Amino acid sequence: MLGNVSMDTVAQLTPTLFRKLRDTGQVDLAMAAARTAILHQPDWWMPALFLRVRSGQLFTQPYIPEPNLPGPFRGAVIRMVEDYEAIFGGRDHELAMLDSWLDQATRPYAFFHAPTGCGKTALLIHWVARVQQRGGWTVVFVPVSLRYQTATAESVLGALATALAAFHGEREQLTTYNTSPDQLRPLIADYLRRPPDDDRRLLVVLDGLDEAVGWHIGRELFPREPGPHLHIVASARQQAHITRADWYEQLGWQAGQTTDLEIAGLRREAVSDILRRIANPLDSLATNVDLLSEIARISAGHPLTIRYLVEGLKDGTLTPGNLVGLTEGLEAYVRFWLDELEQHSNQADAIHVLLSLCAVALGPLTSNDIRRLATKEFRRRDRLNQAAKQVGRFIIGDGSEDSGYIFSHPRLREIFI
Repeated sequence: MLGNVSMDTVAQLTPTLFRKLRDTGQVDLAMAAARTAILHQPDWWMPALFLRVRSGQLFTQPYIPEPNLPGPFRGAVIRMVEDYEAIFGGRDHELAMLDSWLDQATRPYAFFHAPTGCGKTALLIHWVARVQQRGGWTVVFVPVSLRYQTATAESVLGALATALAAFHGEREQLTTYNTSPDQLRPLIADYLRRPPDDDRRLLVVLDGLDEAVGWHIGRELFPREPGPHLHIVASARQQAHITRADWYEQLGWQAGQTTDLEIAGLRREAVSDILRRIANPLDSLATNVDLLSEIARISAGHPLTIRYLVEGLKDGTLTPGNLVGLTEGLEAYVRFWLDELEQHSNQADAIHVLLSLCAVALGPLTSNDIRRLATKEFRRRDRLNQAAKQVGRFIIGDGSEDSGYIFSHPRLREIFI
């Protein structure tokens, strides 16, 4: 409550409030603008109430990829955003950490190095949407992903070069160049070193560097001393043979100019937040202390495990009563799911073969690939189609040359190897 104001002041406050709310989606920013509009002329009879939302965000919209991206890559990013928008919550601290990094100027690089399935991609997707909606930065999000078929050098470098060319007003000029990876690398390096003609700022997000198979993003792309207009954040999953320092060496990023980003496990409060965001039929469970405790125990704060538990509860393949018997870890849920499948399916052997083949593959497998590798189990194509349908929670794609079959997350591949 902020004193008493007249209808004349309210008439001035309201357009200011909703204009700022429309532009930013941030309640706190809109309230600050409205508050400024009336602080200097408090009047006598109309109470003015100012709201506060915990996150400061009244509404959000998903990240919208650069419209000039190559069609297949842009379509893949849109689908990726849709998939990762569904289940998310409990990341206020990490979002604030990224905001803080973006607002400072001494460390233009930032790097996430964390285990598979800890929520790096979901966090980055939600954060770039937040930055894009807030304004002030041109956001270029380039994921390297086997699942979404954006893991080749041609795909990634082509998308990055196209987005950077558009930023510098050279989109049409780019179409006249040789766009092989070897030719795109020096072009990208030039774009990243070149300041814009105006005061625009550029945020580049490179997610999943470890999924680049047979090629890599190296130091030749990145300026040793980025201009004040440029910030770059990258991510990679932890692997036994490569450390954070190894990544910095490969990228040519100096430790003193790079922020080490961390992502923690999710707590019980985060599970409650996720259930509330999903709404019916799970929002009523957000206050069920026993259920929240069981999800927190089984997942150990691991976002991917939380995602599968929540999806199971949502579609009815998992009940709150089932949770009590599960031990900790994603493997426990997968084992439960397979046991249930074996009891209700006559294709258990075919399903195990399909999962095993996808686990050892370095990329998507087409239907023809799988039928050649497992002639006995999949002599009939409809048998493969049925098996793929039953494992749709873990395997994505349609087996075609364009998409193949692949695990919906690299962590699942690790379980089945």
